[in-house]
Amino acid sequence: MLTRGRVTVHPEYRQFLGELYPAIDVLHERWVDDPLVLSCAGGSGAFDCALSVSAIDLGDRARDRVSDYLLIPGDRPKGPVDDA
Repeated sequence: MLTRGRVTVHPEYRQFLGELYPAIDVLHERWVDDPLVLSCAGGSGAFDCALSVSAIDLGDRARDRVSDYLLIPGDRPKGPVDDA
């Protein structure tokens, strides 16, 4: 399934995924929006990804409402962020 593109995964599994699928780029980011797949590095990365998709599809106001509904602090990153 993963034959090309960029993805991320929980830090505990990054090296393993890279070894299992050497043709893909496994990035050290909270979430990755690749044309082929959205991927998240753990639970908080999934929230950040959902907020970004909400903003892209429905606007910043919708993103803020989703954030408030999920009780996510308003200072969450608005895009992929390196966890380093």
